[in-house]
Amino acid sequence: HHKIGILSNTNEAHVRWLRQHLPELQEFDSVIMSNEVGLAKPDAAIYELALAQLGAEAKQAIFVDDLSENVRSAQALGLAGIVHENWRKTTSQLEKWLMSAA
Repeated sequence: HHKIGILSNTNEAHVRWLRQHLPELQEFDSVIMSNEVGLAKPDAAIYELALAQLGAEAKQAIFVDDLSENVRSAQALGLAGIVHENWRKTTSQLEKWLMSAA
């Protein structure tokens, strides 16, 4: 069983909208909104918080983001990382990582 979390740099208005319009957020194992925890990507502490909430070690985790700076920061902690460019490429990279981690 794989756990999936969301880690977002955001603000209160956006979080309110997301929670009202995306009940699917409740399906994630962890949802961290930067404004609620006082941390933001690429600060290492926010990735450590996500790992703690998921009960995972860095070597067990992969981080996907559209900003290479955020991915590099996660990788510096030992997480695998993917810079999201398009859905097909990201899906392919995720599948490869999942197969290698199995």
